[in-house]
Formats: sequence, C-alpha cells, structure tokens
Amino acid sequence: MDDIGNRIKEIRRSLKLTQAELGKHAGDLSKSAVHQWECGDTKPAWEALTALRKSLGINPDWIMRGEGTMLSRQEDTNTTPTSEPGADGLPFSGMGLTTQQRALLGNFERMTADQKADFLRESDNIKRNNEKIIEELTRKRSSNGNGS
Repeated sequence: MDDIGNRIKEIRRSLKLTQAELGKHAGDLSKSAVHQWECGDTKPAWEALTALRKSLGINPDWIMRGEGTMLSRQEDTNTTPTSEPGADGLPFSGMGLTTQQRALLGNFERMTADQKADFLRESDNIKRNNEKIIEELTRKRSSNGNGS
C-alpha cells in the first residue's frame, strides 16, 4: 500500500466513514474506487480531491504529497466562493475570482519554480504583443476617423 492509500484510510477512519460514504463525498464514487485508492491500485483524480476538499475540508496536498495538515483551514471550508473552483485546489475561497482565474492560479501553484519563471516570461511577452496590437489598431482607427 502506498502513502496516498494510507492517508486516505487515515482520513476515512478519523472521520468514521465507510468506503462508500467517503466515495459519496468524493463525487459520488463507488466503494470500490475508494478501496482501490487505499490499496494503492489507483490514485484519486483531481475532481475527487476537489470534491473532498469542498465536502469535508480535506487538504488535497496532504492526500497526494503528505504536505500540510489533513484538514484545510476551518474558514476555507465554511465559505462558499462566488465562482465554482473547478480543479484548482487553491487554499482560499477566491471571492471575486472567475473559474478561469482560479484554474490558472491552481495550475500555477502546481508548477516548479523554473516552470513558473518560464510561464511569467511568456505571459509578459503575450501582454506586450497584445498592447502593440491595440496601439496599432488605435492608430489606424484614429487615422481613418481623421481622414473621413
């Protein structure tokens, strides 16, 4: 049995849930799916981890990597975000963020330091290119408006 399986079993036992009950909290999954996680045959999908976080306040990072505490901070589990968090796993409610923004931040947090640096460089390049396009279009519109 792998560490993920042990942690899932620990969650289930500490919350006094059956495999079937934990499966319900993980997005209506079967008892068999939870059994496979606990035996190390499979690993939970991100959607199941997100469902466990939303339903029981379970920290997905603790399940997958043993990082942090088993339960997320209490205030995070009692608040409802203004948008569905999707598969982000962010450790805050994200009030005011769109689904896409939450997904982007969640993906960013799962990157290595080098990947983050590359991503930020590339997004800066895209932003500069978009600004050039907007500036060019604005110039063309202004010159067309003056010539009419």
